[in-house]
Amino acid sequence: MVKFEVEVKIKVENLAKVEEDLKKLGADEVEYGVQEDLYFNAPHKNFVTTDEALRIRRSNGKCFLTYKGCRLNSQAKTREELEVKVEDFNVIRLILEKLDFKPVYLVKKIRKSFKLENLKINLDNVENLGSFVEIEGFAKDEDERKKVVENVKRVLLKLNLHDKKLEDKTYLELLLEKDKVLKR
Repeated sequence: MVKFEVEVKIKVENLAKVEEDLKKLGADEVEYGVQEDLYFNAPHKNFVTTDEALRIRRSNGKCFLTYKGCRLNSQAKTREELEVKVEDFNVIRLILEKLDFKPVYLVKKIRKSFKLENLKINLDNVENLGSFVEIEGFAKDEDERKKVVENVKRVLLKLNLHDKKLEDKTYLELLLEKDKVLKR
């Protein structure tokens, strides 16, 4: 089934404060751990220019292969997302490499996730990048997407993050940009 991910991301200085606010709002902690996301580029097209992503995620003993389509909306980043659980990170990596997909970057983060009002709120400490709050929900069509966007706005307001600048780049884009600056 095709689903659309609706996501906003905000760089923050104090994740502990956001976590405290989430707990006051009655959010449930649902997951904590280290996530490693290995991103690939395709042999037949450049995902940077097509605004797509293909990654393998390893987190808490689980592994997922995820495809993300190009951004459909800039207000709250909306993308098609297809994901499947896979058994072995190294085997799926080898399969992709045998098909000429090239590893691009390994993004490492410590993530604490909460559920609140049908949304997932991730508190991320991204290696070499800093601390971020990601708020995400999923929709199956445009009507549902609009409802998710409104819900995200309400939660931003409740967390006093509504006046903060939204980060429209992915962690991968931010890290690649940072590396490019450092290599100059």
